[in-house]
Amino acid sequence: LVNDTRINANQNGGISAFNKIGVYNGKDKNGEQRPSMFFDIVAFGRGAELLRDMGKKGTPVSVSGRYNQSCL
Repeated sequence: LVNDTRINANQNGGISAFNKIGVYNGKDKNGEQRPSMFFDIVAFGRGAELLRDMGKKGTPVSVSGRYNQSCL
């Protein structure tokens, strides 16, 4: 995790958790460092509770789910 997790509560008492992950891409065949990639993540329900409780900057995580990309 790149940041500490940010939490938002909704009107029904549920929570959403927001953070950003950094993905290390290693080196290419010539030994050159590949650029890392960064992704915003959002979790709901139980996933949001876990991020709230353990989502501190530097914590390694595994993420699964749907990926959406938008170009601004």
